[in-house]
Formats: sequence, C-alpha cells, structure tokens
Amino acid sequence: MTSLPSLDREYTLPPGSFDPAAAEAAGRRLAARLPSDPTTPLELSVGADVETVCVPAAALSLLADALQRMGRMDRVSLVTPPPDLTVAGLADFLLVTRLYAEKLVADGVLPSREVDGQRLVRFTDAQVYREQVDAERDRILSAMTAEAQELGFYDE
Repeated sequence: MTSLPSLDREYTLPPGSFDPAAAEAAGRRLAARLPSDPTTPLELSVGADVETVCVPAAALSLLADALQRMGRMDRVSLVTPPPDLTVAGLADFLLVTRLYAEKLVADGVLPSREVDGQRLVRFTDAQVYREQVDAERDRILSAMTAEAQELGFYDE
C-alpha cells in the first residue's frame, strides 16, 4: 500500500503525478453516482481484492470535484486548518483587522483561552461565527434590495 504524505497543513499534487484524462473520467463517474443526501455513506470497491470501503458521501463529493479539477490541470490542494487560531490568524480568517479580532475576543463574542500568553480561538468557533456573519449580511442585503425594488430604484 502506498503511504500518504502527512496532511498536517497542506499537500499539493505535483504535476505529472497523474493522468489528467483518467482523473477527469473518474471524477465524472463518481459525481454521477453521488447520493442527493450528503450524509449517506457509499461503498467503494478498492483494488484487486475488491475490498469494500464505506466512505461518507461528502468526502466523495470533495474527491469527485478534485478529480475533475485535476483533469483540467487545475492545482488541487488539501489544506487542514489548525485546531486553534491566534488573534492574528483569526483576523486573517475573518478578513478583518487584528484590532477588530482582538475586540471580538475581548468582548467575548468568540470564546478563547490563553496559552503561553497568547489568546487562542478554536477554528470551529471562528468558522461558525463567520457563517453567522455571512448569513446576517446576506439577509440585510436581500432586505435592502427588496426595498430598493419596491421604491422603483431598479429598472425592469
């Protein structure tokens, strides 16, 4: 069995390490067989021994997308986020200033803990916060657009 590289941070497939046409075909075939419910696991046959492996559909969807991109010779990387973010890392992730990220932590908007004099925020907490902010922004923009349409600011 081939050993896989450590995925502690990022792994990028080097050019020439795969057949683009085969990758594209495999990606299309896999995507066509994905269930509509991403929580449904699928069974795959692997190798000459036809070993059956149960894989979450969400992971296979990611794999199908990666294979199709490889077929187009797009760069494909797998990046695992760190479990904790420093305030500077939080600012980068949220696309805000470091000062604003410090305020979010200081005000308790995002829970944090102190390790070796540094404030750390769990990545999952930062991700949930970003999704909430994005959803609220979308809701407000939709309301503003609807109001502008009612007032006749858009030509039809």
